[in-house]
Amino acid sequence: MRSGTYRGVSDELTVEIRVDPTGAHAAVSGDINLRSTFVASFIATAPTFSDGMVSGIVQFRGNPRLFTGTVELKADDRGVGVFQLGVDLEGGFRDVIAGRAEWS
Repeated sequence: MRSGTYRGVSDELTVEIRVDPTGAHAAVSGDINLRSTFVASFIATAPTFSDGMVSGIVQFRGNPRLFTGTVELKADDRGVGVFQLGVDLEGGFRDVIAGRAEWS
């Protein structure tokens, strides 16, 4: 998986996922926007990298209604792939934002 930013769109939401799989401090973070309006940022706690895929539990920031969820990004050597961002909701429910992602 390449280091950098992967961008994807799901309905009217734009998701940017920043990935740094190198070194002892591997990191995944990102932002969600609705059209051009900020919705939330997220950061993965202890992301797991393997075979062109990264996944992990995320914590949201910047939106008091969003707390936790999951992120999964799978990409090939060209930087083309798919993403899935799960958002934990009240009552044990989950919303999922998913779509195609491209490295930029």
